[in-house]
Amino acid sequence: MPDLINDVLADQYAAALRMLRSCVEMCPDDRWESRVVDMTFDQVVFHTLFFTDIYLGHTLDEGKQQGFHREHAEVFGEYEEIGGGLQKAHYDKPFIYTYFDHCRDKSRRVLEAETAEDLASTPGFEWLKFSRLEAHLYNIRHVSQHLGALSILVRRDTGKGVPWVGTASDS
Repeated sequence: MPDLINDVLADQYAAALRMLRSCVEMCPDDRWESRVVDMTFDQVVFHTLFFTDIYLGHTLDEGKQQGFHREHAEVFGEYEEIGGGLQKAHYDKPFIYTYFDHCRDKSRRVLEAETAEDLASTPGFEWLKFSRLEAHLYNIRHVSQHLGALSILVRRDTGKGVPWVGTASDS
């Protein structure tokens, strides 16, 4: 059963991330830093990718120490996303596309390696009070929440909807 669960989770991560990437691709350049409630479009995308990335790991410290974060230390800075404060930094599309690739590849790698014991274990984030399996579902729902808000703005600004991706094979 874990192989089936891992495959389904990997597929849904890939599909959700592909749809979020479509939002970025469809966002007009002059709207990239437009307001989305209390952040800007680029900040919402970064925030979504950041927590996707972090929750795919086992702890916040592990996430901060991974090679991708060390290679892009100037972008991650002081990790302003942690602690509930509003983001101040802005993010360019080329970096965001690189971050998409990292998250997509990481989700595939992580889910290929997850065992039944891993999925039943508690994630190493004190604010997540459920299993790693549920954390993966929580993570995909988080992507979907922000995807919904951004896709509404894309439709408003371009008149075009973000294409639906049901599974990774659809992308």
